[in-house]
Amino acid sequence: MKSRRPGTVVDFASETRFEVPPVVFEQKITSAICVPMFAGGELFGVLIGHTHARREFTDNEIDLYQSFANQAAVAIKNAEYAEEAKQSEARYETIFNATSEAIFIHDAATGAVLDVNRAMLEMYGVSREEALRSQAHDLSAGDPPYSGKEAVAWIARAREEGPQTFEWLARRKGGELFWVEASLSFITVNDNPRVIAVVRDIDERKKAAAALEKSRAEFEAIFRAISDAVVFVDPERRIMMINPAFTATFGYLPGEAAGRTTAFIYADPGDYQRQGKARYSPRADGAEPVYEMEYRRKDGATFIAETLGAKVESGGKLLGYIGVIRDISERRRMEEQMRQVQKLESLGVLAGGIAHDFNNLLMAILGNADLALSELFPMSPARENLKAIETVSRRAADLCRQMLAYSGKGKFVIEKIDANDLIGEMIHMLEVSISKKVVMKLNLADNLPMIEGDPGQVRQVLMNLVINGSEAIGERSGVISISTGAMGCDHAYLADTFRDSELVPGTYVFIEVADTGCGMDEETRARIFDPFFTTKFTGRGLGMAAVLGIVRGHQGAIRVYSEEGRGTTFKILFPAARVIREEAVGNIPLPAKAGGDGRGQLVLLVDDEPTVLAVGGKMLEKLGYKVVCAKDGAEGLKIFAERCEEIWCVVMDLTMPRMDGEEAFREMRRIKKEVRVILASGYNEQEVSQRFVGKGVAGFLQKPFRMQDLQEALAKILDP
Repeated sequence: MKSRRPGTVVDFASETRFEVPPVVFEQKITSAICVPMFAGGELFGVLIGHTHARREFTDNEIDLYQSFANQAAVAIKNAEYAEEAKQSEARYETIFNATSEAIFIHDAATGAVLDVNRAMLEMYGVSREEALRSQAHDLSAGDPPYSGKEAVAWIARAREEGPQTFEWLARRKGGELFWVEASLSFITVNDNPRVIAVVRDIDERKKAAAALEKSRAEFEAIFRAISDAVVFVDPERRIMMINPAFTATFGYLPGEAAGRTTAFIYADPGDYQRQGKARYSPRADGAEPVYEMEYRRKDGATFIAETLGAKVESGGKLLGYIGVIRDISERRRMEEQMRQVQKLESLGVLAGGIAHDFNNLLMAILGNADLALSELFPMSPARENLKAIETVSRRAADLCRQMLAYSGKGKFVIEKIDANDLIGEMIHMLEVSISKKVVMKLNLADNLPMIEGDPGQVRQVLMNLVINGSEAIGERSGVISISTGAMGCDHAYLADTFRDSELVPGTYVFIEVADTGCGMDEETRARIFDPFFTTKFTGRGLGMAAVLGIVRGHQGAIRVYSEEGRGTTFKILFPAARVIREEAVGNIPLPAKAGGDGRGQLVLLVDDEPTVLAVGGKMLEKLGYKVVCAKDGAEGLKIFAERCEEIWCVVMDLTMPRMDGEEAFREMRRIKKEVRVILASGYNEQEVSQRFVGKGVAGFLQKPFRMQDLQEALAKILDP
């Protein structure tokens, strides 16, 4: 067989070319022929023929055997090919339908679907017959760029340009649209051009990606919009991300902060280590997530902030930490200012209450002294003693007025004031009241709006500020400047003043007094309006407290600027004059006459202080009136209800227990609308006017009052 030629054996018994196998003799074989089997020129096997009788094979027999062997080889080979093809087709079918991705086989020339796998039928929801009948537009969204025309164009590109991979919006049988990723490859099958399309359903991935992108965009928008500084750091506290508010707060751009630990933003480097141990490490000891910390800006300035620190984890893995930092410097300043305002208001209430009670005592002293003087002969030796009592009592009353001024409840005589004119009238008095080394300068604005106030009180404010400025300059040469102007004040500006808590934004007239004196430190600035606080060796310390009270009583505010060694500026704000009120206390259009002596009319005197009732009753009797007394509003109302037709006038205290003057007045008006009521109070007339405007109050008496004051008030309502 090595020679690839036929061979014969005539007799195995005499064969010497090779060793004869024993089986030949066992089977009694004598002669044999052996021919090679060729299939397509390839040696496929050997065909052997044998006989029991001795025989010599002719050439024709040898050729016949060779022909038969070749035909047998081809037949056997074809059978093997057929089996292998069958097995290959089975393997192909298995693989073709086993994949989870849809597979299309297209005619590369027409785009027609020639074959599909089982995954395609499940993915698109069609039968095999429907798939093979379908056109490209049947399985596409329909609208460009996902139409049948574009699908055919992709097949053509795969044929002409090579493999193509792209995302496609496909359509299921029911019309549902879904996203797929298609990979197209060109092949030739038996000289037939084909395009194989492998399609993967990526709809969930696309939806997840879209949701992730939406979430990322929302996070980015929220992250950038947060007004507090936000910083995200990795587990080693290296900065990964900051928001615009962080840049605005600290002054660092993202590129300057990225990759650095947050140690550089702490005012105290030790706090970085302490906070790391307490909050920003896997072994953190569970400190509260919200805390206050002092930080440092890029320019070196420090500030106090409220900080929220929290871990960021995913699947139990620590990704880093997020910190939200809120600058509370302004809030702290406002809280401190509010505490100051509340302290001043509390002290004001205390001062007003003391002054009110003290006024009642002074009422008894002054009233009795007044009555005694009216009974004495002009040459009586006791007259001087009574006048001394009266003088000292009036000085005490002046102190009460200062306390009431501090509380914002002092007696005001309200009128329209031109601040420039008032300053012009005072300038000479101011100049002689200060050191000769101090120069007075004026800077008065033109066309200044009027203000409503008590000129005497405004003069007191100006005088106190100028004298304080002169004392601050001392024996040195210096300048005191007085400026005026008008400005619009909003909530933010008014919030930075010493003020009443109910000021409204609007136009304010300012009087500014600036000196070049020694200035004040922060501690002094914080206490200048405290009652009895003074930097002088002597003095009561009520000057600046009274200034604040007067300004607050005028619904104004004070702004203070001061620096040690550089001087102080006080800016006094008064609201510009409003429309004149239609009615004010005391403007009741009733006939009046000079004098005020009574004709026996009955007057109801209501006060909770027995000494005031005693003195007031004697004054009324001295003036010719009959008097009935009540110790509070409830008793006064009861008497008035019983004797309203007899009672000609009611003189009533405003502040009393059980039922105050306001409530009693309201109830008396229900009984008799035209009742005449004169209200008495230690507080100022302006405050009473605002509370009783348009309600028919006949008059007002400021405590402590003299018999002459009572006589004048009664004269305004005395019947003709």
